Amino acid sequence: MLFALAGNLGWAFQGLEWMGGYALAVSLGQLVFAATALEFVEGPKDVGRAPLCYLAGEATATILLLIQFVRRFGVSAPLRDRALWLASLGEGAPFLMSRLVRTIGVTFDVFALKLYLGDTAVGLYGAASRIALFVLGVAGLYFVNITPALARAAHAEPAWLQSLFAKSLRLSAIAAVPIGIGGAIVGPAVVTMLFGPTYAGAGTALRLLLLGVAVTLVSQNYRILLVATGHQRAEMGIVSASAVLTIILNVLLVPQLGLVGAGIAFLASEILLLVLALGAIRLLVGMKDGLRHLVRPLAASITMAGVLLAMTSVPLVARLSAAALTYGAAVLALRGTTLAELRDLFVIRRHLPPAPGGQ
Repeated sequence: MLFALAGNLGWAFQGLEWMGGYALAVSLGQLVFAATALEFVEGPKDVGRAPLCYLAGEATATILLLIQFVRRFGVSAPLRDRALWLASLGEGAPFLMSRLVRTIGVTFDVFALKLYLGDTAVGLYGAASRIALFVLGVAGLYFVNITPALARAAHAEPAWLQSLFAKSLRLSAIAAVPIGIGGAIVGPAVVTMLFGPTYAGAGTALRLLLLGVAVTLVSQNYRILLVATGHQRAEMGIVSASAVLTIILNVLLVPQLGLVGAGIAFLASEILLLVLALGAIRLLVGMKDGLRHLVRPLAASITMAGVLLAMTSVPLVARLSAAALTYGAAVLALRGTTLAELRDLFVIRRHLPPAPGGQ
């Protein structure tokens, strides 16, 4: 995996806003992974083939990105520019440390559960965390796309940056609040539906994890704003503080509370991350957008919660569908956003200066 990841130029495509080519390469890579896994992994005896299938998918994406990049820029010019590479390494060091510390923080709960409680707890918690990580992964695709636009706006016109950031924050709040509230209500039912009744013990943990995910979706806006405005070292410090709290709380709570303790540690560390990031953008960027964007989604989510609680005897899929329709209608009725604003957010590049890649 080291070579596939090292050669992956997704970061360059993101910076140049070639998101179409990036999406195509990554999508084809995931299709290769899925196809090879379905073909060659049939049971426990094939477990050794699973990482090879994953490698095949990642290598496919890397090769496709390299081909596109070389066709546009060639090979030799970037390789000869040692000063450029050194400058990139210096600028990228905070990102490396931030990602490393973040990874340690969000995976330490599994280590603590294994250390104090054993394999059964790890298996139960793994089911809940898989659902939470899936939600984070889908949301991450949005932030991959909005980050370069924010960076471009930050170097163009403060008013454009303020407008784009406010719209992004509103959209994130609209997605985050129902995930947290809805997850707190139906978390156990979701675990049971996906993994069976033997995993029912992971229900409360999933509730806490989805509340933490909701906080993450809001705080991520502030983190990428810090990066877009050149304050990546501040972002690294914030992430580090959150990771330290995660480790401390897992050590203190997991032996006493088990899976619930791990969930509390995640939620608390994400709240700290949000508070610190909010303070940092006020101090370093001068933006005073607080949490007011949560008010209308919260009101709409209360309506959604009423639907979920009133339909306890209805199959889960039908409950979720009815709740989603109720929430969407309530958000529009409360003018938490408008269809025109959602459309404008996804065509914001038309109102900004040309992207670095000329697209």
